[in-house]
Amino acid sequence: MEEKIIKALNNLSLKQTDELLDEDLEMKIGYTDRRRIRKAVLGKISVPKQRKTFGIHLPYKVVAYVVAIAIIIASMPIIGFDRVYAAISRMFTHVPGVGIIEDNDTIVYMMNPIARKIHQNTLNATIANALYVNDYFAMTIFVDGKPFYDVNTEKLVFYDDLTCDDFRLYVNDSPVNYQEESAQLLRDYDGLMLSFSCISTTPSTSDLYEIEIKGFAERLSFTFTPCRDYTDIIDIGPSDTQNGISIIAITEKIGNQLVVWCYPLNTTQDTLMRYGCPQFGYYSNSYVATERNVIFANESWLMSNRLTFNMPENYETATLHIPYLSMSRSEIRDASIKLPQEYSTVECDVSVMCSIGAIRVTEITRMPDRNNADIDRVDFKIELVNNNNLISLNAFDYHVIGWELANSMTLSAEGLTEGISIWVRKDVNWFSFTISALYYQALGEYVISLQLP
Repeated sequence: MEEKIIKALNNLSLKQTDELLDEDLEMKIGYTDRRRIRKAVLGKISVPKQRKTFGIHLPYKVVAYVVAIAIIIASMPIIGFDRVYAAISRMFTHVPGVGIIEDNDTIVYMMNPIARKIHQNTLNATIANALYVNDYFAMTIFVDGKPFYDVNTEKLVFYDDLTCDDFRLYVNDSPVNYQEESAQLLRDYDGLMLSFSCISTTPSTSDLYEIEIKGFAERLSFTFTPCRDYTDIIDIGPSDTQNGISIIAITEKIGNQLVVWCYPLNTTQDTLMRYGCPQFGYYSNSYVATERNVIFANESWLMSNRLTFNMPENYETATLHIPYLSMSRSEIRDASIKLPQEYSTVECDVSVMCSIGAIRVTEITRMPDRNNADIDRVDFKIELVNNNNLISLNAFDYHVIGWELANSMTLSAEGLTEGISIWVRKDVNWFSFTISALYYQALGEYVISLQLP
């Protein structure tokens, strides 16, 4: 049998090998394996110049099976059948908090939590995510909760008082300086998020990682374990598809909160900004329907693909509803508008045609500025027109020629563009600007039955 396989491989032509090992070949072989096989087979059959070969000529599918069998036979004595099958069939790696990687050749380590959430009176600290990949350890921590009065210090304790220096990293109880690499502290209206990464050695399953936070009696803690590989996306989690974009929803339970990570399998070049929440709004329209009630997401600006829901332990079912996706599209469009010379309000009919609709200027008002006698204020009334019933265009970035600011935006409370206000010298009669980005909602409700942890 071995001689027949070798003979078959030796008689493959360059054309047969290229077809066999094409990127589109429907075999579950990772990139590293495919590259190794290609190199080995080409090494066997390569010659200085093309020549006619004699011997066994097999149909395309038969050749594919022969090579697959050859791989297994050659590898089994060294690493065993189970590991060979895993190497050939692996297609996807789910990296919690990051996404889904296809044909990943690098081992990614995920967090195995010990103390994932700690409390100090009414304040909470939670590990959102931690991973190790390619010699780097990265981590994200949330701190939120209502302020409380500390009778010992006679001061009000608030999460907003924390700085990067108030978070200390320990590995096996030894301090590690993570700030030399990168550390970023972001805040929104109800919490803060610390993200950092640093060079680190490959973790073992027994290595203990801890985060000490000023004011908290306990430490956050966890170990690492390799991420699991999957042969099919459906094995990772439930999903739904709207407008060609599939969303996979992965759940985890942290205390009394159900956390849903949303990962897109995006077939568009546009950027997915938020899930069921206006790009610049504060209130989420995403919710889970349970056997008892409807629970809306606790929206956060800090991590848009992480939806959290306050859910007691005894809930048995939950279906996620995302009414739309908030998207952005990079698009350059130039426009110039003649301004009224006198103080007045005039009708206008200038349209800037974009790929997903039109930005129409319908009215212009010129008036004196109340604070500067040498400057006029000009208001433009804007109307946004969609050319697709699956899209709701609602905002845009623009750059004013001659201004130092790169872009600006005017939004109503609902996230819809209503107008632009600019200030010009009294002798300026034209307004020229460049549109640099469009913001829209991709309509179509996602309905995903969640797998409760």
